[in-house]
Amino acid sequence: MSEEQVIIPVLGISLPIIITLGALIMVVYLRKYKNIERMAMIDKGLSPDLFR
Repeated sequence: MSEEQVIIPVLGISLPIIITLGALIMVVYLRKYKNIERMAMIDKGLSPDLFR
């Protein structure tokens, strides 16, 4: 097998895994920073429901 014939199946398997992990990490960080923002608003005495 040539090198090109080996790379294509490896990319076919690893690319969906990388995309799924990237999306999961993005969701986790978005939720984390939204929670930090809400906690800062509560700490300053504001109601977080006002800014929805």
